[in-house]
Amino acid sequence: MLDTREQICALCNSKAKFYFVDHGDKKYFDCTNCKRYLICIDAEHYISEATEEIRINTARYAQESADDEATVISIESVTPYKHVAAKYAKRAELNV
Repeated sequence: MLDTREQICALCNSKAKFYFVDHGDKKYFDCTNCKRYLICIDAEHYISEATEEIRINTARYAQESADDEATVISIESVTPYKHVAAKYAKRAELNV
């Protein structure tokens, strides 16, 4: 059974539910605004300190996912820079 918890959405600041996956390295969110998304802990932390523009753009991308998709959000590094990467994945293929 999944240990579902509540938290403010990492993208839009609405109330959301999530559970940890991948040995606690990622969270799978279910938000009424941003739909379903999988975010690594590093990306969540990065977004929390990023500009409002980055948060809004990432949230908008997640909101546009199809009903059978989830947005996978991670951090990509190209030394010395980091940026948010987001892509759509079929929910059935995520094993979450």
